[in-house]
Amino acid sequence: MRILEVVFLLFVSIFLGSLFVDIGNPDSHPFEYVAAKPPKGIQSSFFTRETIHFESKGLQIEAFVYFPVSEDERKYPLVIMAPDIGLQKDVVLEKFASVFVSHEMAVLTFDYRYFGGSEGLPRHTISVSRQIEDFHAAIRFVTQNTTAPFLKQIDIDKIALWGTGFSAGHVLSVASDLSRAENKNISAIVIQNPYVDGISTILSSPISISARLILLGVKDLLLSFFGNNHYIPLASSSQLSVLGFSIESELYSALIPPTSNWVNKVPARGALEFLLYRPILKADSVKYPTLVVYSESDTISKSYDVEKVISILPQVTSLKKKGGHINNYVGSDQEHVALEEVSFLEKHLR
Repeated sequence: MRILEVVFLLFVSIFLGSLFVDIGNPDSHPFEYVAAKPPKGIQSSFFTRETIHFESKGLQIEAFVYFPVSEDERKYPLVIMAPDIGLQKDVVLEKFASVFVSHEMAVLTFDYRYFGGSEGLPRHTISVSRQIEDFHAAIRFVTQNTTAPFLKQIDIDKIALWGTGFSAGHVLSVASDLSRAENKNISAIVIQNPYVDGISTILSSPISISARLILLGVKDLLLSFFGNNHYIPLASSSQLSVLGFSIESELYSALIPPTSNWVNKVPARGALEFLLYRPILKADSVKYPTLVVYSESDTISKSYDVEKVISILPQVTSLKKKGGHINNYVGSDQEHVALEEVSFLEKHLR
């Protein structure tokens, strides 16, 4: 009966969206993209960070490349990392990247198109298919480019893919594509608190929240045909947001460094991408060794959905943690998770 309700809800939402497209106060401007000065490279006592760009479907994607500080001229294994839903490479990723670099790995983090330092309008648009294209573009850039000087320090046959939350779903999708293509450059993948089944999210959420999110998503989709957008928060515990009313979603703001230009605002059609995304369907075709890190009380990436994926993946190691989605991003939990991931990566990248 619940499934029939959801199907009925989808049809009603599409119908109402077409009738009431002029309801509300859509933000008609898409946040003009201004090409900012690329951040200067930085150097700590044990790593360097350089800003680079690569192309994806005609747009410039901004990335950070991290290397250990060393006088050796040897090549390093590489971890390619992407941010959680609606976030940027300057949020959370550097905490993990610095740990990986301290264990003699190179790291590349990047912003999806429409976010951070990457090009694309309207700003902050969540698109599963385009984000997966950007992930593939990052891999091609590293494995097929012969001009970028930093690539001389990369062992392109020792690459790991890393994702968290929504981007962990992308890692599953990309790894499935590469497994089918028998790509030999990838040695392992790490998926942390993976978001794997949007339909399960709909079925486990109050029907009123799913209905409103779908209605706003359809409304925004229709507005987009006329060059307008209806923006809603990515995360909030007091307003309807892409992540619902989860208390955990409110904690996202605590993850944002003061230097970031991130805003808590995305076109509402991102909710449709979130609710209809099902990377769980790709899990059985992933041929690479996989580490799954997840949390027992996660209200965004539900543990029972993650455990279904664990049961499907052919080569899997899993680590279940106490706490929620955000715990693995902060404090001692983050440090412990990062070291567990290092142990797994060293095993498969050496």
